[in-house]
Amino acid sequence: MRERSIETRAQKVAMPDLADEKRIVQGAGNYNAMCVGCHLAPGMSETAVSKGRYPMPPKLHKDKVGPGNAFGGS
Repeated sequence: MRERSIETRAQKVAMPDLADEKRIVQGAGNYNAMCVGCHLAPGMSETAVSKGRYPMPPKLHKDKVGPGNAFGGS
């Protein structure tokens, strides 16, 4: 049920322009502020939050997640 719910809602998410430098800078700041606790960053050790998630969040500095998956496509 979880996977189907994600798949259904993800279809409505539009992929942004990934070449927009301002978006990249803003995204890096947002990632640092909101994402590193679960998804980590280079040189970070796992956190209590990252270890306790189900399913385990991908370590985005190591695990490659393509933009289609990250933004709702395949």
